[in-house]
Amino acid sequence: INVLILGRKRSWEEKYCLNNKLLFKGIPTRKRAGKLSLQNLPVMLKLGVGFFETLKILREFSPEIVVGTGGYVSVPVMTAGFFGRYPMLIHEQNIVPGLTTRVFAPLAKEITVTFEKTAGYFSKRIKKKIFVTGCPLGKAAKSDRDKRLTQEAFGLEDNKFTLLVMGGSQGARRLNQLVLAAQKIWQKIHLPIQIIHLTGEKDYPAVRDAYIARGINVFISPFHANMGEIYNMSHLAVARAGAVSLAELAAWGIPAIIVPYPYAAGRHQDLNAQFFARKGAAKVFREEDLTPQILSREVSLLVNDKERRQEMAEASRSLGRKDATEILSRRIIRLAKSSRR
Repeated sequence: INVLILGRKRSWEEKYCLNNKLLFKGIPTRKRAGKLSLQNLPVMLKLGVGFFETLKILREFSPEIVVGTGGYVSVPVMTAGFFGRYPMLIHEQNIVPGLTTRVFAPLAKEITVTFEKTAGYFSKRIKKKIFVTGCPLGKAAKSDRDKRLTQEAFGLEDNKFTLLVMGGSQGARRLNQLVLAAQKIWQKIHLPIQIIHLTGEKDYPAVRDAYIARGINVFISPFHANMGEIYNMSHLAVARAGAVSLAELAAWGIPAIIVPYPYAAGRHQDLNAQFFARKGAAKVFREEDLTPQILSREVSLLVNDKERRQEMAEASRSLGRKDATEILSRRIIRLAKSSRR
C-alpha cells in the first residue's frame, strides 16, 4: 500500500514525515480568522491555490481513497477529492465534530469517530455511515520495553508515584509554568512523586534549567517518540484536552487533571474535557482559574487517594481502546476496495 500524506508546508508534520521517511507533500493552506469577514479574503485565496495544487497531486498519485482528519488543512484536500471523484473517508477525533467534518460529511462515503457520542451531532442520514473506531494511537498503544527497564533508562525510581505533564505536540507554556510553580510546593511538603515532563521544543531549555537548579528527579524532554513507554510508567497526568492525548490516556486508563487550551477552534478542547469529566475520568480546570496552589492541592489529593484514582482510571479505561489503529485501517482498506476506480 502506497500512502501519501498531505499537510502544511514547513510544518511540524512535514518534519515528522521526513524524519520517518514517509511520503509527504506540502500544500498551501491557511486558518480562517474567526467569523466571515474581509480578513478571510487571503484565506480563501490560499485555499483556492491549495485546491488546484492538491487536485494536481491527486491526479498524479491516483489514490484509491482520500482520508481527511478535519481541520483547515483538510479543506483543499477534501474539496479536491470531491471534484476529482475520489471516494472519501473522514475521521473525526473530537467529541464535537469540527466545521470541516460537518461541511464534508454529506460528501464522504464513510465517517469514523473516536467516541460514540459524536454520532449524536449528525442527522439521521449521516448517522447511517458513521462507525466508531476509536482514535488510532500507533506506538502509544503499547510499550515494547519492560516497565522497570524503562524506568532505569529514564533515570526514574521503581514503584514511585509518577506524574506525567504534557501539553500536546507543541507543548504548552502556561501549563509548564503552572507545574514548575506547583513543584516548589510539592518539594516543600515532601510529596513523594517523580515527574515526567514533556515541555514542547520552545520551553524545553528554560524548564530543564529550572529543574536542574532545584536538583529534582525528573525526566524531561521536548517530546517522546514512543509514548507507550511514558504511559506505562504514569499514575496521573496533567494535560491539555486534545482528542489524541485524551484517547491515549483512556487507552491506558490514566486518571487526569485536564486544562483545556482556551483558544482551540470552536473551544473543542473544552467539550472534550467536559465529556471526560462527566464520565468521572478526569478533573477539569479552566486555564484562567488554575493557580499553582490549586494544581498542587489537586495533585496532592489524588496522590494520597488511591481509591479515587482507581475509580478515575476505570472510568478512563471504559472510554478508550487500543485496537483503534487496526479497526480504522481495515475500514479504510475495505472502503478503498469496494470503491475501486
